[in-house]
Amino acid sequence: MTSLTPTSGAVAGGTVITVTGTGFLAMQTLTCSVGAVRQLATYQTASLMLCLTPTTGATGTVAVEASNNNNDFSSNGIGFLYRATESVTSVQPTIASVFGGTSVTVFGSEFVSTTSTQCRFGVTSVTATVQTSTRVLCVTPLHATSTVSVSVANNGIDFVTGVWFTYTDAPTVTSLLPVLGPVTGGTVVSVFGLNLLNVSRCA
Repeated sequence: MTSLTPTSGAVAGGTVITVTGTGFLAMQTLTCSVGAVRQLATYQTASLMLCLTPTTGATGTVAVEASNNNNDFSSNGIGFLYRATESVTSVQPTIASVFGGTSVTVFGSEFVSTTSTQCRFGVTSVTATVQTSTRVLCVTPLHATSTVSVSVANNGIDFVTGVWFTYTDAPTVTSLLPVLGPVTGGTVVSVFGLNLLNVSRCA
């Protein structure tokens, strides 16, 4: 064995690990050992196989080993880190333009700053900036008008969905009434146009 991808996942298990190495055989007994738990592996090539992490009751690092016969395992175990399962509870704002580029704050729990942490809008993933364990910042990608799920994954693979986000056509201003006022401000101005939602702000 030479590497694992990803190198971390939730204690709930179910993370598909890509294991690279040498000498893997296309046998029904091809096995991974994740901690003390053996899992049948899926053969890809002589240097690549897939393993599914089991559920565990505690966070922490365990060794992953490989065996062709479910008996004789490798001895250079590579560490896999079990983390608490992240959650997503809300986003702010909840609406933005189809052109993307909007900074969105995602709130939840158990967020971890890693090189793999990502947000996903619908099926499109973007890099996440972890600000705290309960808040990450993501920039929306381009997307057609629709409502999509917002997900976060600390390992870039196991996305946890919790909230919805709406893409809308960009607002267009066609006219103002009145068109002038005193420099002291305070004038109430009516703005007319297209796609002006009730959550829009004037700037």
